[in-house]
Amino acid sequence: MIALGRELYERLGVVAGHMDNLGKHLTKTVDFYNKTVSSMESRLLASARSVSALEEASKKTMTVTPIDPDAAQVRAFTKPELTGRDQRK
Repeated sequence: MIALGRELYERLGVVAGHMDNLGKHLTKTVDFYNKTVSSMESRLLASARSVSALEEASKKTMTVTPIDPDAAQVRAFTKPELTGRDQRK
């Protein structure tokens, strides 16, 4: 029984490590997305506006589906087993 408990605990640790890495990568991805949107709006579109003939000649629209910022939030872990915070304090 002790061996099973130890194995379960070790496996939980591995999964927690994967979740930690995933959370870090999601945070970086959101940061890169935000930087891309900012660059597109401040640099690329500013230059493209000066070439209005291209817009008139194009059959494609230049629109994107907005992402609801509230729907894109990453939920933080709160349980002490995963945060390393002692719940007795």
